[in-house]
Amino acid sequence: MLIIHKASAGSGKTYTLTYTYIKLLLGEKSAKDGLYYIAPSTDRNRHRGILAVTFTNKATEEMKQRIVARLSELADGRICAFRNDLCHDLHCNESTLQERSKQALSELLSDFAQFNVSTIDSFFQTVLRTFAREVNLMGSYDIELDENNATYVGVSQMLASINRTTANSPDHRRTEMLTAWLETYMNHRIASGKAFNIFIRHSNINSDLVKFIKDSLNETYKLNSGLIADYMADFDRIMRFGKALSETAKTLARKITESGKAILSIINENGWQNMLYASIISDATRWSNKEFSFTATTQQAIDNEAKRFKKDFRHNAGSQCDSHITGLLKECVDQINRYNFYSYVLEKLFYLGLIGEAERFAQIYLRENNAILLSSTNTILRAIINDEETPFIYERMGVRLRNFLIDEFQDTSRMQWLNLSPLIHESLATDSDNLIIGDEKQAIYRFRNSDPELISTDVPRDFSTQSQIRGNKPSENTNWRSSGTIVRFNNTLFSVLSSVLGQENIYKNVIQHIHHTDLPGYVKLFPYTSDMEQALQHMVEEIVRQIKSGYRQRDIAILVNRRSEGISVVNYLLGCTDKYPELKNLKIVTEEALKVSSSPVIERITSVMRFVDSHQSVTHGKSSNRGSGTNGLIAAICNRYQYNLSTGIDKETAIRNAFEVCDTYVEEMSLEAATMECFNLTSAVERIITRFVSDDERLQHNIYLSAFLDMVSDYCAHNPASLHNFMKWWDETGRTQSITVPSEIDAVAVMTIHKSKGLEYPCVHIPFADWPMKKLKRINWFETNTAATNGCISEFCLPELSPDDVPPFIPMEPSSKFLGTSLENQLNNITREEIIDNLNKTYVAFTRASRELIVAYKFNPPKKSTSASPHIGLLLNACINRADKAYSDTTAAATGVDADMLADLSSHIDNDGCFTLGQPTTYKADGQTDNFQISTRAVAMEAFSCNDNENIWQMNRIDNLETIQLPRRQGIIYHTIMNSIRRCSDIDKAVKRAVAEGILPATESSHVITELKKAVNNEKAIGWFDGFTRMMNERTISIADNKGVVSRYRPDRVVWCADGNIHVIDYKFGNEEPPKYIRQIRQYMSLISRIYPDTPIQGWLWWPMQERFIEVPFAPGQK
Repeated sequence: MLIIHKASAGSGKTYTLTYTYIKLLLGEKSAKDGLYYIAPSTDRNRHRGILAVTFTNKATEEMKQRIVARLSELADGRICAFRNDLCHDLHCNESTLQERSKQALSELLSDFAQFNVSTIDSFFQTVLRTFAREVNLMGSYDIELDENNATYVGVSQMLASINRTTANSPDHRRTEMLTAWLETYMNHRIASGKAFNIFIRHSNINSDLVKFIKDSLNETYKLNSGLIADYMADFDRIMRFGKALSETAKTLARKITESGKAILSIINENGWQNMLYASIISDATRWSNKEFSFTATTQQAIDNEAKRFKKDFRHNAGSQCDSHITGLLKECVDQINRYNFYSYVLEKLFYLGLIGEAERFAQIYLRENNAILLSSTNTILRAIINDEETPFIYERMGVRLRNFLIDEFQDTSRMQWLNLSPLIHESLATDSDNLIIGDEKQAIYRFRNSDPELISTDVPRDFSTQSQIRGNKPSENTNWRSSGTIVRFNNTLFSVLSSVLGQENIYKNVIQHIHHTDLPGYVKLFPYTSDMEQALQHMVEEIVRQIKSGYRQRDIAILVNRRSEGISVVNYLLGCTDKYPELKNLKIVTEEALKVSSSPVIERITSVMRFVDSHQSVTHGKSSNRGSGTNGLIAAICNRYQYNLSTGIDKETAIRNAFEVCDTYVEEMSLEAATMECFNLTSAVERIITRFVSDDERLQHNIYLSAFLDMVSDYCAHNPASLHNFMKWWDETGRTQSITVPSEIDAVAVMTIHKSKGLEYPCVHIPFADWPMKKLKRINWFETNTAATNGCISEFCLPELSPDDVPPFIPMEPSSKFLGTSLENQLNNITREEIIDNLNKTYVAFTRASRELIVAYKFNPPKKSTSASPHIGLLLNACINRADKAYSDTTAAATGVDADMLADLSSHIDNDGCFTLGQPTTYKADGQTDNFQISTRAVAMEAFSCNDNENIWQMNRIDNLETIQLPRRQGIIYHTIMNSIRRCSDIDKAVKRAVAEGILPATESSHVITELKKAVNNEKAIGWFDGFTRMMNERTISIADNKGVVSRYRPDRVVWCADGNIHVIDYKFGNEEPPKYIRQIRQYMSLISRIYPDTPIQGWLWWPMQERFIEVPFAPGQK
């Protein structure tokens, strides 16, 4: 049997999961009567047959701890909430239950690796690694957890490909189309008033493009990626599709213009200028001038003579002249709708091209690195898991799963369920029981591909004969978390709100029984207009009251809709610490505050690291892209400014001091790190901490310093330990990482509503209840095929357009231009989903509190009726006023619940819109504890300490051992490999050859391949490895002087590039000082210029692993 448990907020979901697991672990289902009995002691290791699936690592660990804790209580005979129910359900006495619990606990702990409680991604990875060969993955494939990185590489390679393609290249046509799409994208940004230069790689503009691509590659795309990829394989299709739509739009434009002129002509010929409403004449005038829009009055005038004619002239209605005008109006309105639809699709068609190309390059990157995205696991598994192959899967995995428990099922994606459902079917076929538990009212992660339709509709329908639904009735739905006041308020509010929004079906189980009938509670909703400070001040006053009433800081949470709101909350709270004594020792935990980069000490360290990095790029006064000249001066000023800010001085003083170059003390100290005898990243950071961070700061910022040094060590373990590369990683990724802190810390929590899901706090504040119920801005994939016609939608059934040229899906933002078209149903579904998601977000926010719920809602009624989406503030006010005693009594009677489970809300709101229910409370511990938690004792951290002893390297030196000079050895290895690489495709072969010859350890090969591919695909270097006309690798150049003495020279690489120039490249892999190498490469250039005197020559020093380039200037005749 499949139990579908719909667990509303606070209804004991974790209790149910833990109890069910232990029941399945200790019990055995009888084939005779279907009841459970205590399993015999000979049935060992039953935990191996149970899989509990959660959706976060934190939830996984908590569930494991709870299971072990409850088993320990049962085994030791201690008080356990499960004991009586288990004895009843397993038909055994307490002593038998205790004995069997001891055995099960012992087996589970001694076989902990087979304790199958994991995230859904972890389970799927276990299956995938078992079948890696079948899906053409090497057994050592890597999981790319950061989808942003793969998308970033794909976008970078896509942009770089424009400069790599020549007129004779086979990809020339593809590049032309890509260039056109990118131009359209940039024009689109210009029209929106946004920055547009996407070729600035590390800018926000480029990041926006990466985010746009990543967000577009949602589950709809992945479910249909094969169809989309097949279509995009032939670029001519999309060109023909665009051309057909463009021609159709032009034809419609011509017809509309002609009709507009015809309408005006009829009006003038019959003298009706003053008989018809002005809007009709105005619209016709615009149409004749090729402006294609119409007013609502004109649309209504088609079927309503009162909207066509003024009152005294309506006797003309129905005349031949009127019929002619009416027919033309109807044609124009229909044609304008079609014209606007085609124009919109054409305007957004570039999305399809950009997404397809970026994804193509990202997949190339992943294949070359034998990696897959974590999010791609579901797609790959579809080729493995199906109903027929399930027994074979278990055989290959070496495990037989008997029971499945799936937590937070409303957050499961469609593809995840497609992979899980065959396993569930197999379990049910053996008469085993399974549990899926979740709540569609708390489904707020649709943007992460969750599909709440699964738990609300699809699974109950597909398993109708093999499932039971629980939690849908009030008798099965008790709130164990919140006070009666809060439960009654939410029961009533969301009954009304869901009805107003037409979502009663989803919220039919919203009414909950009340467990804490005697627990005091307090609800307050306070309106504000546009003054956010009013809402913030009200929040602070309530927090001060709560602290005075005995609540601890950790009992208080502040929920916001956006991170920017969270920053406003934190800043306002900190600004009130001097005003209110109760806030003097205020501590705040927030995601932004816990970012490692939020510490001024870390900002100071990274500013010094930037200076060291720029110093390493300086050519002692010679040319350098990053370290000298104007760029170097700007970098130095920026570094000084950032450093000055981190010391606590104000911005004005910081910028003034940044321009004062007389004080070079900071730079001189920074150079001590750059000139270490044995420079490595970790040692350099430790030296910077020693020089620039005081003892007091090391104590105060210990947690940030420890986290930062861990990040440096982790980076060095998986990447080249280059300071320049680390700073690039820090700017792109590292600075966004946060510190994990224990939940027991006594601090006010500030978080987004999405982060609060699954948590509870005695006092919850929502200072800005101001979100629209629909905001259709995300890209959606609109399907162009319909089941009704078994072909493309009618708008694309054009004589000049082949059905094969119509994209199966088109990515677009939802638009009102879809109304009246074949895409209207899809638009309505998206709108409905958006409303549900925002309703659910409100439900999650309002159900986190157990004692007090304080909400400030924006109440600014529009002066006139509008079709715009209502904000939650207006809806809250309207619903509270609607929920009077008559509504509560009617709802109670209709649902069969007691009247005291609802409340008369309307009688508790005053004329100013302020609502209060209950009275302010005082803190009182409820005595509830989590027995699985380990007792902890706070210990003060000592000040951060690190070693800065350069002599440590000398103390460990072994004379004449060449391998001690690791950078030099690595440089020789890389040089040897690079000598074997003519084109990018040669990298894998060259590295394998180095491994076979014993030059490179096999364990390093994968890393070297990745780094070299990244290096040669740099936009400055790619032309040296692809697209050239001729190339010489380590080729000797012999030149005889006047005396016949032959000199031989061996430049690393000489390339005849596609632009006709000769490039001479010298590789560098260490921290060599460039001057002597500049002289050397100029000598190479001089020799080549004598052989090819008419060809322009460029010289480059290139550090591949650091993405560092120095162009060497050269004039003919120069030596």
